Amino acid sequence: MPTKKSPVSPKRFYYFNSTHWDREWYQPLQKYRHYLVQNAAGILDALEHTKDFQKFVYDGQTIVLEDICEIRPELRKRLEKQIKAGRLILRTLGLRRGGIEVVSCPTCGRTRIDLISLAAQVEELAENYPLDIKVAVMGCVVNGPGEAREADLGIAGGKGEGLLFRHGEILRKVPEAELLSALKDELDHWKE
Repeated sequence: MPTKKSPVSPKRFYYFNSTHWDREWYQPLQKYRHYLVQNAAGILDALEHTKDFQKFVYDGQTIVLEDICEIRPELRKRLEKQIKAGRLILRTLGLRRGGIEVVSCPTCGRTRIDLISLAAQVEELAENYPLDIKVAVMGCVVNGPGEAREADLGIAGGKGEGLLFRHGEILRKVPEAELLSALKDELDHWKE
């Protein structure tokens, strides 16, 4: 009597462009480093200029990044940009923790500050902290703190002044020119 087979569920297959590097595994160090740098430059070119090549995994120790930057220091900024993008993707998917997540509102008629520039400055500042928190950069003091109450910390701009807030609760009012330094001070002394 034939047995009844259970239905096979479809499987998904994910392919990641990748390579694995070990120092001095099968060739002398300098020959290995030459191939590594050629490989890295080609991968960066592909990531930046090929529409269908958007992700790449370097499987290996981070010392390979030091090797690349020592031989071709001009590649450092390009590597850093790709690393930041990768970390953001993983954090957005909930697959990586750590690092400050910066959120911002879209500009609107109530915005009285250069929100885009301020958000970029906050993102740059946030790179220096290993905190696992969300920081909001909001364009107006009217709705900003309430709309961003899920953020651990935030700033909201106004005309010549702004607010520093935590979980939607206003901590204090500060002059517009001091918003970034007030946020930095809170980050320097962060305790949850």
